[in-house]
Amino acid sequence: MCMMIWSKKRICMILVNKLTNENTQLRNGLEQSIISSKKLSKEIKQLLTKSKNVSNLEQQLAFDKQHIQSLTVELERLKSQYIVMQTTAAQHKVNLITSKKEVEVINSRLKELEDVLSEKITEIHSLESKLSSKTLELQKCEAEISSKSFELQTAKTECGVYKQHVSDMAEHPHLTYSKRGTSITRKF
Repeated sequence: MCMMIWSKKRICMILVNKLTNENTQLRNGLEQSIISSKKLSKEIKQLLTKSKNVSNLEQQLAFDKQHIQSLTVELERLKSQYIVMQTTAAQHKVNLITSKKEVEVINSRLKELEDVLSEKITEIHSLESKLSSKTLELQKCEAEISSKSFELQTAKTECGVYKQHVSDMAEHPHLTYSKRGTSITRKF
């Protein structure tokens, strides 16, 4: 009987040990469950925060999509303006090239006109020199004409005197006249 008690005791001890072990294991399991539960709770909170962040990010994404769409429209408008500006710039470049050619033609024509002007100025100087020479000749001719005119006037005067003398002789044949015209003598 003692043995039985002892056996029962031993069985109880084994059972108590077993229960203690199981209890310890269950406590450990419970502690692990609590830790896991806390971790899960923390993860759930993180997930909720992430979920809120996802919601915020979705809103931000929707806003960014609208902004991108707005920027895309603006980009297309700017591309159109850029194309217009490129076309305008190309036209200005063509106009500039045309204008440069026109300027070159004008400069060439201007050079020709400057050369012609230079020739004409030289010709004018030559003509001025000739004019000055001809003016001197004219002045000499005028002086000669004046001298000849004086001689002619003198000759006219002498002719007038001689004519008068001839006329007087015709009217008064009885008078004698000297050739030099001053002395008159009467014939009787």
